[in-house]
Order: sequence, then structure tokens, then C-alpha cells
Amino acid sequence: MKYLETTIHSITEDFPTFTCLTSIYDEVSIIKAFSEGVIESSPIADLIRVQLKEYSRAINSQATVLLDNNSFIIGAYYSKKLFLTICETVAPRFFIALEQLLDLPVVTTDHIICKMSLKESTDSEGTNSSFSIISKLLTIHNTRFCVTSLTNRDDTLELISKYLPALGENLGNILTNLKSST
Repeated sequence: MKYLETTIHSITEDFPTFTCLTSIYDEVSIIKAFSEGVIESSPIADLIRVQLKEYSRAINSQATVLLDNNSFIIGAYYSKKLFLTICETVAPRFFIALEQLLDLPVVTTDHIICKMSLKESTDSEGTNSSFSIISKLLTIHNTRFCVTSLTNRDDTLELISKYLPALGENLGNILTNLKSST
């Protein structure tokens, strides 16, 4: 693998490259590879990242991931790589679950909340920290997106309800400007 990485980098030294291990049996690794390879190099990646950073700070989130209607990660903001990895792992599955739940005639939810405990490796005493992962649907220009956030605050769902519309409007403006400039 190291030889392949070195060879590819020497051939493509004029633009940034990356490699990652994937498997056809691991959806998360494929989604991550596509997202980092294609979406990260798009002209709006930095604009989306700034919006997610502001949103994450407003809702007191340690990580936030935005998925498009194909479950590809089109943006993320995080305070620790571990938190990003957790969101990247669950977000595609939660998005699919939310869409399938909406197809049921008795379900009216637009979000999933998962409570979890982490054993933080940065803590020398090995204490557990409680977190919630909240995935919520967001519709922009008749296209469904999913925003997944990891937080240790109890009031985050209320904050999401307050700040998600502004995030949707800002992302909608970015997408509209992108379409009009192409």
C-alpha cells in the first residue's frame, strides 16, 4: 500500500491526492472515500464547512456531518477526529432509517436520537462521557439532506430546532449561487 501511495503521489504531484482502504462490504469506507475524493475538492466544500462550524457552535455540538440525498458526506465540522468518525459511521445508516420510517403510515418523526457513552482516551482516569447523536432531516430546494450531530448537552434538540432553518437557508443560498454560476 505504501508503494502504491508513493507512486500515485509522484505521478500526481501537481494536485493533492489521498488513499484509503475500502471494501465493497463496508458502506462507510466507500462513502468516506467518495466524499473525501470528490466532494472535498468541490468549490463549495469550504463554504459548507464554515456553515457547519457556525451551526455546531450554535447548538453546542462536538461534531456535525451533512449528508446529501445519496448519503454522501458533503460537509463536516468537528472538534476531535474521534467525534467525526462516530458521526461518519452512523449518519448514513440513520439517514436511511429516517427515510424508511417516513414511508410508514404511522411514523411522523424527522429525527433520531441515540444516547451513548464514550471512554475518552484523553482522560487518564478512563471516565465515561455521555453523548447523544442526533440525526435530523433537512429539505433544501425539494431535496432531502440529513444533519447528524454529536453532543454532550441535553438541550441540543431544542437548539437544533432553533438553528437548523437558518443552516438550511444558508446552504440553499450556497447551492443556488453554485447553480447560477455554472
